[in-house]
Amino acid sequence: MQVHLNELARLRIEGHPRGVTSVCSAHPIVLRAALRHGRQQASTVLIEATCNQVNHLGGYTGMTPSDFASLVRKIAVEEECPENLIVLGGDHLGPNPWRDRPAEEAMAEAEKMVAAYVDAGFRKIHLDASMGCKGEPVALDDETTAHRAARLAAVAEASAKKSGGAMPVYVIGTEVPPPGGADHALTTIEPTAASAALKTIEVHRRIFAEAGLGQAFGRAIGLVVQPGVEFGNHNVILYDRSKIDALKSMLTKEPQFVFEAHSTDYQGTRPLTALVEDGFPILKVGPELTFVLREALYALDAIASDLLPDYGQRPLYAAMEALMLDQPGNWSRHYHGTNAEMRWLRHYSLSDRIRYYWASAEAQDAVRQLCEALRGQIVPLPLFWQHMPAAQDFADAPLDPEQVLIWRVTKSLSDYHAACGVGKNCQSESRQEEKSMTELNGKIAAVTGAASGIGLASTEAMLAAGATVVLVDRDEKALETVCARLGERAIPLKINLLDPAECAGLLDGILSKTGKLDILHANAGTYIGGDLMETDLDTIDRMLNLNVNVVIKNVRNVIPHMIERGTGDIVVTSSVAGHSAIPWEPVYSSSKWAMTCFVQTMRRQLLKSGIRVGSVSPGPVISALLADWPEENLRKAKEAGALIEPKEVADAIIFMLTRPRNVTIRDIVVLPSAFDI
Repeated sequence: MQVHLNELARLRIEGHPRGVTSVCSAHPIVLRAALRHGRQQASTVLIEATCNQVNHLGGYTGMTPSDFASLVRKIAVEEECPENLIVLGGDHLGPNPWRDRPAEEAMAEAEKMVAAYVDAGFRKIHLDASMGCKGEPVALDDETTAHRAARLAAVAEASAKKSGGAMPVYVIGTEVPPPGGADHALTTIEPTAASAALKTIEVHRRIFAEAGLGQAFGRAIGLVVQPGVEFGNHNVILYDRSKIDALKSMLTKEPQFVFEAHSTDYQGTRPLTALVEDGFPILKVGPELTFVLREALYALDAIASDLLPDYGQRPLYAAMEALMLDQPGNWSRHYHGTNAEMRWLRHYSLSDRIRYYWASAEAQDAVRQLCEALRGQIVPLPLFWQHMPAAQDFADAPLDPEQVLIWRVTKSLSDYHAACGVGKNCQSESRQEEKSMTELNGKIAAVTGAASGIGLASTEAMLAAGATVVLVDRDEKALETVCARLGERAIPLKINLLDPAECAGLLDGILSKTGKLDILHANAGTYIGGDLMETDLDTIDRMLNLNVNVVIKNVRNVIPHMIERGTGDIVVTSSVAGHSAIPWEPVYSSSKWAMTCFVQTMRRQLLKSGIRVGSVSPGPVISALLADWPEENLRKAKEAGALIEPKEVADAIIFMLTRPRNVTIRDIVVLPSAFDI
């Protein structure tokens, strides 16, 4: 669910703590996974950039804040993630990137950077001026830090007022050690002392007030402290809540604040949940996400080497090794030991400093070659078991490598999402949501009548759940348009199902493109209503052929393939008219009664085959039949409970398909709330 940052303290005080995952990465695959996950879960997507990574001079990514915001928004549009779910944050904004210069010079650059962040739409601002500049101590005292933070806050306030929109919320303080993980093996990390945390807040409050920034400080929501978690190159220090009783109790004295936890990577759901419960609802993660992305890339690299004779022996790994040796600046100061030790650290260290190289041309070329080599390949199950067992659902179907990468990043994000829900019920719901959104990974579905209406909504829902979908329709132009929008896992198949020869070739057409079929949604149909005596005979024949004969033929066509494989799902679009005698549509109602009988008899006939058969029976649906209705009339009818959207029918279909295999949903009736039949 969506949680606003300024609600976090109130939710903690009320005893209903909720959290927000802060995704700290500029990698497009990580951003895409986060935005897709946010859309699927209707949850807040907090994406943050750091001062070294993104700044007004480009940072190490080469991106300004405006560039980064544009990238996020572009991917959000592609993933259909609503803008209201997205929060952009700036992390460690201060003079740190220019700390080798005199303080005044470094602060001048920091001011320009903060203005650029706010102008670009970043509204969560972490003010961190704690590190010394040229000639100063490494770590500054609270007074100096707060004065510099207030100076930067004044810039942020002015920029926000000038650019319009919401005013920023602020996070103050810093964590020890510096961001990005430690360089050595760790044994313990002591949490921040409660007295030190209180002093940081008190000093900042006073100095902000003296600077006329009391309103800005009133929007300070978070304090960065060390909760006792960290990761080094080799190991992870897990959260120990027994050590933070004093720190946690400090929040009762400062109800405006919550804690922001940095370096929570690799903790797992249980420690993350404890952090949220204990007052650390902002959970920052970065290196873990690029670590698991690298893990998936290297697994695919190994799979391609084993599967494709001309691919070579792990060329992606070789390209990254050559790149890091040629440009050692991002790792040489952080990795120590023998040549062999430094070699494995370069690739597999938990600090994941290889992440700084993925944006290079050499790395992008190697990843592109890997994805092109594997795209559309059928990867046998044993190869996934060998190199990436958890991804076994992608086996034995045309592979989309990018979807594997997104899936792997999403698995880590799911741990955070579960922790941010907190509480048994929320976590259970979260796990079920995650399961339903990934359970069709590797499945091949075919949907008839897929270019519009319920068929299109069903297609989109199955794609979102991880399936590859063959869209069957007679409208070739509409298929091309839809598939271009939906991406590579949407495969067009033009068939006129009323042509007996084309209809008989349905399964062959599907298998020629995918090699197998797991799910058939027999959806194609048409409608006529009105008085029987006024209905044209050819129209009656056409409707009965499409609504009854074609469905029976399609099911008969795919059954032998599913029986041979010992598994399959068949869903037929019926109607509430197949459960009630509707006097104003006698022919249509009769065709749907026939489908109700057909589904129930076929379910019983196929009981022992491993094939599940069911139907979805919607009431009135907003469709092309209502294309001439004014939009205002449609809205009012929906609000009055007289119409439902195709997506609401598709949600029921996904529910049917994602039940455990020992459960069959024979029929789901989906009605508008005020529909009285």
